[in-house]
Amino acid sequence: MPSPSRRPQIHLASLGLVSLAIACPSIAWGQIFTGSAAHKTVAPGSDRADKNVVLTADTLTEDDVNNTVSATGHVELVQGGSMLLAERVIWNRATDIVTATGDVKLVNDTGDIYFGDYMEVTSDMRQAFMTNVSELMSDNSRMVGRQASKDGDVMIINRSIYSPCELCKDDPTQPPTWQIKAVKVIHDTDAKRIYYHDATLMIEDVPIAWTPYFSTYDPSVKRADGFLEILPGYKSQLGEFVKSSYYFDIAPDMDAVLDGAYYNRQGPLLGGQFRERFDTGQLQLSGSIAESDIRQYANPTNQDIKTVRGNLFATGEYDLSDEWRAGFQYARSVDNIYVLKYGYSSLQVLPTHAYVEGFYDRGYINASIYSFQDLRAYIDQAQPHALPYVTYSFFGDPGETLGGRWAESGSLLNIQTYPGEDVERLANNIAWSSKIVSDSGLVTVLNASAETDYYWTQNIQPDPITDKTTAKTSAGRFFPQAYAVTSYPIAQEVGYAQWVVEPLASVVVAPSNANNAAIPNQDSQDIQLNAANLFAPNRFPGIDRIDDGSRVTYGVRTGLYNLGTGYTTLFLGQSYQITNDTFYPLSSGLSSRFSDLVGQIDISPGKLVDIDYDFDWSNNLSSDRVQEVNFRVGPDQYGVSGTYIFAGQVNEVNFTATERNELNVGGYYKFSDHWSVNASTTAELTHPRAVLRYALSAGYNDDCSSFTINVSHDQTLPVGGTSGTAVFIQFYLKNLGIFSTPSIH
Repeated sequence: MPSPSRRPQIHLASLGLVSLAIACPSIAWGQIFTGSAAHKTVAPGSDRADKNVVLTADTLTEDDVNNTVSATGHVELVQGGSMLLAERVIWNRATDIVTATGDVKLVNDTGDIYFGDYMEVTSDMRQAFMTNVSELMSDNSRMVGRQASKDGDVMIINRSIYSPCELCKDDPTQPPTWQIKAVKVIHDTDAKRIYYHDATLMIEDVPIAWTPYFSTYDPSVKRADGFLEILPGYKSQLGEFVKSSYYFDIAPDMDAVLDGAYYNRQGPLLGGQFRERFDTGQLQLSGSIAESDIRQYANPTNQDIKTVRGNLFATGEYDLSDEWRAGFQYARSVDNIYVLKYGYSSLQVLPTHAYVEGFYDRGYINASIYSFQDLRAYIDQAQPHALPYVTYSFFGDPGETLGGRWAESGSLLNIQTYPGEDVERLANNIAWSSKIVSDSGLVTVLNASAETDYYWTQNIQPDPITDKTTAKTSAGRFFPQAYAVTSYPIAQEVGYAQWVVEPLASVVVAPSNANNAAIPNQDSQDIQLNAANLFAPNRFPGIDRIDDGSRVTYGVRTGLYNLGTGYTTLFLGQSYQITNDTFYPLSSGLSSRFSDLVGQIDISPGKLVDIDYDFDWSNNLSSDRVQEVNFRVGPDQYGVSGTYIFAGQVNEVNFTATERNELNVGGYYKFSDHWSVNASTTAELTHPRAVLRYALSAGYNDDCSSFTINVSHDQTLPVGGTSGTAVFIQFYLKNLGIFSTPSIH
């Protein structure tokens, strides 16, 4: 039998030189030749030329007495999208039955392949009978049986075994991870469904479940109407429940899911999701509605009063033209506990956002509106709304302006908070920058900019950092700034490694007193000095507060690189404020002329160890403000990873100090190629010392199945009071689906 790679060559030869066309349902022969030479002939006047059967073989013979035609040696019989391969084929012209023996293969137009040792098939391949049959489906799933019969698009296999699992390479006779044994299996390739009768699910050759009948879509179907899941479960405030989802395949670019559930302590729930893709965009809608009495804060007087609750989520994006695009995101819950309790979201704050954006050669424009729904417990502060927030940025070509590039960016912002402060802001920044590399390797970046801002404020509130209030309702600011940063990298070969040292220094020149109390602070409330922003021209986030005054910054970056197998790097830096009248928060690391000493150490000598250490030390090294260590130790089979965080903060109003001292450690171990276990814990090391949460999971995974069990415990109090122990079990069987339990609290 020719290998699959030879078949295209055989077809070309048969169609061009040595083919024999056979008209269906009767076969019209021109001349019969022994050997591979044949003459292509079509029955005169045949109106079924498009259904011709093409037969090639090493030897073709005709028996006029028995009215048969025999083909032996690498026989290929092709009709439409179907193909029959065998070592010997006998066609009985009287009965129009083709008998095939010897390594028989039947390939249909969907890509499925049937193997057997004996086959009887009509010349049009619509009806067939096989013994000791096995089927290889388009996704490499396998089905074997004692015998099979084919009638049109329906194949019936008796005493069959189905499995999508790969067989053991060392011992193919071993049973696969899981399989289905059935008395009868019907594969309808037109309906694209497989029906199992009297079926038993076997895992490691051990019977697990039996059913008299069930059906699935065959592997050629990527999506289709049907139930996605039917799950029982339990939650403390909801009670026992059963939940099911049904999928609707509406069109190639459109589908929907309908959810239904019943909770014995609350009542029914109805939800769903709709998705559609357009040539110029996409749309997704989801939501739910239920009757419930759960609430954020328990109140005995109305605890048993049930009301209608629900949520609505939506996202969309549309291409208005080649340069413009519009989109939106909408998320709202009827109350601040519904979406968490019913599992529709884990977000603490639900965002709503709509935007229009434009893209040009080197420019970008965005006009947006923002709104938020705060779900956090015991948070009474109103969330602001941005109506609107317009940003733009434009860049010149490199080198076109005084050897550098010009840039302009800005924004128009209207922030409304009810009840609270309303702020309108107009900001614009014009800048020029250039990068110069000398012949000796000295790298210098020059930058000059001018910031122009104007603010209108109503319902003035105290500054969130200083707690001070100004009576001015409008304020303007013009802030020019110039800075230069230079570095000189030096490389030296050290054995099989390369050592690189790069000293850096920068000078910033700018006026002081840009941060007056008349300018509200909406987007610059959290500033923290670190290795990433030490050399930045403005180390405040946002633009309400500006890093004004003149300063110098210095540091060094060095590293040892071992020819791509590992490396160790160190960065250390500090800044000095020349003008001493600029305000910085006490916890920022910039409250004195000499800033904190910040740095980063990254150690990765190979694949087994990876350590990243970021630190912020006071300028006299007497205390640490921030310490963060991320680490991973171990090979792929086992190891430990984690994060340690220490962060101290001082309240600007009452000067009280708070700190976060937290350690998260996790470990993993793979017992084999398929079995693994993971564990993790998070603990607060001080004030007070306690374990916050921990989790343990174990699982199995192979090419056709997976099983996972997760146990977790949470001592914290997130939204809705869902602290406690949760258990979650999930297993997956390829082509059958994912089966899981909801988290049990």
